[in-house]
Amino acid sequence: MNIERVYVNTYRYDYILLRICIASIRYWYPDIPIFLIKDYASGKFDTSDIEKKWKLQILVTEIKCFGWGFGKLEPLFLKEDHQFLVLDSDTVMTGYILDSVKDVEADFTVDEELQEISEVKRLYYDTTQVQQIFAGFIYPGYTFNSGQWFGSSNKISKQDIAELVEWKSMPTLKCPQYFMPGDQGIFNLVLHFKERESLVKVHRTEMMIWPNDHAADIVDIESIKSKKNPLNRIIHWAGLKKDKLSEYQRYDILEFYFNYFKKDLGLFQKITTNIFAEWLGIERKVKYRLNRIMPSKQRS
Repeated sequence: MNIERVYVNTYRYDYILLRICIASIRYWYPDIPIFLIKDYASGKFDTSDIEKKWKLQILVTEIKCFGWGFGKLEPLFLKEDHQFLVLDSDTVMTGYILDSVKDVEADFTVDEELQEISEVKRLYYDTTQVQQIFAGFIYPGYTFNSGQWFGSSNKISKQDIAELVEWKSMPTLKCPQYFMPGDQGIFNLVLHFKERESLVKVHRTEMMIWPNDHAADIVDIESIKSKKNPLNRIIHWAGLKKDKLSEYQRYDILEFYFNYFKKDLGLFQKITTNIFAEWLGIERKVKYRLNRIMPSKQRS
């Protein structure tokens, strides 16, 4: 695969994690074009401070509010033929991950993951119900987390997903009872369909490290600092968000990239960055609690 761009999906409350993610990309790949996919579902947010410094571009999209993860599908629909990496903001590169697929002949490269069928239903889609809806569908026996994947444009269209998603001002699932909320379940299913019909070639490889229960202990921070024999993976803190950065497993890696982000900032910028991140954290918690007490449709 010839990876020409990196797309990073982000929203208002990814403030610190986004900057850490971008710093990790630029640490390993100073010149690769990076595009932000900005989701305004939780409110508008400014990224001008990092756009110029880190040579970022904003992906122009018709939809501005995506909700849970749907923004990550937008690169698929671009008219220009190219191959790319898509990342969630709560990820970092631990090495030369783009180089790991340069000899791979495929349209998509995804994380090699095996789940129990009960977990497939919880995290992706209900295989039994899908087989009843789509006659002849056979579950291929694997899934992948959609927070990191290599893909190709013009292989999957919105029409391919039209039976599953209604593309309004914010994408919504047509059969939410059969899918995990967001993009992950339907993306897995569509790719499974395309692969079964020999319309795309999917390569699976060890890519993601989910740092729960010390799974990320295999990453050597010194190999990152020296750039010598690094483990070419992506650490993804999926579902593991904390109130403070220091509470994350492998905080040392996050701290290293955060310091790399801040190294050219003045003292005032460093202070305001930390203050703004703390304020957004408080805002996110308040909104979350309000939503639990009084759903947004009932609030004025």
